[in-house]
Amino acid sequence: MPQSRVFLSAHTSLPAQRLPGFESGAVDEVRLGEIFGWRWWKVIDDGLLTLNGSEPVPSGPFEANFPSGGGIVAFKQGEDAERMFEEMSASWDPNAVTFQSELPAGAPRVAPDGYCLGSVELWGSVYEYERGYLGQFACVRSVDVIIGNACLAALREKYRVGPG
Repeated sequence: MPQSRVFLSAHTSLPAQRLPGFESGAVDEVRLGEIFGWRWWKVIDDGLLTLNGSEPVPSGPFEANFPSGGGIVAFKQGEDAERMFEEMSASWDPNAVTFQSELPAGAPRVAPDGYCLGSVELWGSVYEYERGYLGQFACVRSVDVIIGNACLAALREKYRVGPG
């Protein structure tokens, strides 16, 4: 296993990630310069949400300061994100039971309109893993593919981006 190195950060340790490509939790390195990664989001009401659906993604640069800690996760290679997206979208059922009727009236909706594959720019404290990054600051860089009932043009307009 390669020796771990972390640059651009005052943090000396990082909890193991439980996401594809981040299984070992080992940090390979973080490099200086532009760092772009690929990821996917839930789409609800023409907006991107983090995968767990708890945080809307702003339409400009933002700090990934989630209550659970961590940051924005992105794959290094677009092909890895595409493969994960294809596997996920093959099992996506827009008619799946959402259990929304079991929630109190006025509760936020829990079923997405679709999923979006795109890219992000990362900076600040950025950790590099075998197949991906964990970044402190991020900005949506591209909106490339939509699966489901979401509008690609509306997302690109909202986030002021084009295809990657």
